[in-house]
Amino acid sequence: MDITIKEVLAEIRSRELVPVPFEYRPLTGGTVSTLVSVRYADSKLPHFVVKMNKPENIQAEVAFLKTYETVALFPTLHYVDRSNRFMIYSYIPGVTDDRQVKKKDWMCTLVENVLNHYVQVPEGSAPEPSARLSCSISDFEWVRDVIGKHLGEEDFQFVVELSRQAVEIKNGRTSYLLHGDFGLHNFLFDEGRLTGVIDPTVAKDELIYDLVYAFCSTPDDLDLDTIQPAAAMLKDWHPADTAGLHREVLLVLYRRIACCIYYHPHDLEGYLQAWAYWRGLWATLEKTVDR
Repeated sequence: MDITIKEVLAEIRSRELVPVPFEYRPLTGGTVSTLVSVRYADSKLPHFVVKMNKPENIQAEVAFLKTYETVALFPTLHYVDRSNRFMIYSYIPGVTDDRQVKKKDWMCTLVENVLNHYVQVPEGSAPEPSARLSCSISDFEWVRDVIGKHLGEEDFQFVVELSRQAVEIKNGRTSYLLHGDFGLHNFLFDEGRLTGVIDPTVAKDELIYDLVYAFCSTPDDLDLDTIQPAAAMLKDWHPADTAGLHREVLLVLYRRIACCIYYHPHDLEGYLQAWAYWRGLWATLEKTVDR
C-alpha cells in the first residue's frame, strides 16, 4: 500500500522517532524519492532528513550507509523503517552544484575522503548492487538514439569497440561497492568546502567509475590535467594499458551527453567540445602505440 509523506510524518510524530514538536520543509533534488527536512524552532538549520522511496531502493541505500558509516561525508542514519518505506538521516548543511569550487580540488578531496575508503562487494550481498551500465552495448544503442545527429555512427562504433575492450580488461578484476550517482548534483558545499555526499544509486564496479562519473558530471574543466591528479591518488587503480583512463572517460562521457540532452541541454556544447578533445587524445595515443 502506498503511503504519503504526510502519513510518514504523522507516524514519526506519534512514535516520536525524532524529538517533537518539529517543523518540516520539502527538499528538491530526488528524481524518484521524496525528501523533507526536519528542524526545530530554536535552530536555524534542519537536524534530519526524511526520505521516502521504493522499499528496494531504501534497503540498498541503508546497506550502503551502514557499510560506510565511518565516512564522514556520508549522512549518518538515525532511523530505518522496518518495511523500508522511509529512512531518517542526519542533515548535512550546504548547497549542491556549486561550480565556484575548482573541480581538480574537490575531486582530490573525494578520492582521499570517500573513494579510497570503498570496500569490495561482499559475496552474497543483500540486496545485490547492480553492475554499472557503461559497458552494455544495448545501453549504448539507447544513448546513440538519444544523441541523434549530434554525434555520428562512427562515434557509436568507436564506443562499442571501447566497451568491448573494457569488458575484456575488467574480467576478473575487483568490484567495489560504489555510490553510483557520484556527480556534482549530489555533492554538498558550504563556504567553498565539500561537506557531504548524498543520494547514492548503489552499484558495483572498479573505483575509477565513480571518479570518472564525478569528473563528467559537469561540462567544465573536462581535460586530462584536471582528472590525472585524482586518478593518481586512487587506490587499486592499475589500468592494464596506458589508455585505461582515456577509455573510462570516453565511455562515461558518451552516456553523459545523452543525459545532458534530456536534462541540461544548455550544457550540450560544452560536452561536445569535451568529446572532440578526448577523441583527439585517444587518436594521439593510438599513433604513439603504432610507433
